[in-house]
Amino acid sequence: MVRQALAFLSQLNAARQSPAAAGIPIASEACFSVAEHLATVDRRVARLQNIEPISAVDQEAIAFVNQELRPAWQQIRTSIESQAARAITTDLPRSNWCLSPSDFGFHNAMLAPDGQLRFFDFEYAGWDDPAKLACDFFCQPQLPEPMAEWDLFISTLAHSLKSGDNFPERARFLLDAYRVKWCCIMLNNLLPPAAPDVNSPVWRTGPRTNSPRHGPPFKWFPNPVIAAPAGSCFHTSRIASWHTLTSFRRFTRRPAATTSRG
Repeated sequence: MVRQALAFLSQLNAARQSPAAAGIPIASEACFSVAEHLATVDRRVARLQNIEPISAVDQEAIAFVNQELRPAWQQIRTSIESQAARAITTDLPRSNWCLSPSDFGFHNAMLAPDGQLRFFDFEYAGWDDPAKLACDFFCQPQLPEPMAEWDLFISTLAHSLKSGDNFPERARFLLDAYRVKWCCIMLNNLLPPAAPDVNSPVWRTGPRTNSPRHGPPFKWFPNPVIAAPAGSCFHTSRIASWHTLTSFRRFTRRPAATTSRG
């Protein structure tokens, strides 16, 4: 199935250098420098300070964030800064951007009777760093792709993009950052309703800076589950999210990708 996913991405990007493609907006939470990737995770980790110690579930989540997730993120961040060195603030040239479905994975696909996958859910789609596309594909928790497919995915995507960018190396050292990011996303349901994450899969795309990169601002609308009053389905959503806690620890302990340097 990973080959079908790669074929879809190849077809999606086949005309990415055409003049018409230039009008496509950037993806939700897109990143075009290593510094932007790090800042994205920084914001998500910082937001977890808003978890309120209302229940035992909340208290355990707070302890996990303070004692495990945040220290792990600081170590990972330092390692990435060291590997990126002086290129940390260098913007990725537009010619090396890719068209990304953004929330891409087998959790957003259906198997048709002819045996072909049909991908859907493109509300967050747009231009992005191919390294982010790859990391999200392997880190999203609903139906994550086995790391055994990492080398195939990275090498095939790099060949189809033909951008000359060494994104495989960037994806390799950003992978752990995206594992932390997805830990944060899974903890979103423990946040109070007044602290929405407009770039999360549980929220519609939020307002962005009115700039050539981000395009015009637009309104965001809350997910009805997350915005529900206390005592309703919001409580159920919080409990359901908590059952994923053991996977948070698996994320931060998974082995690094084996892709070689260069």
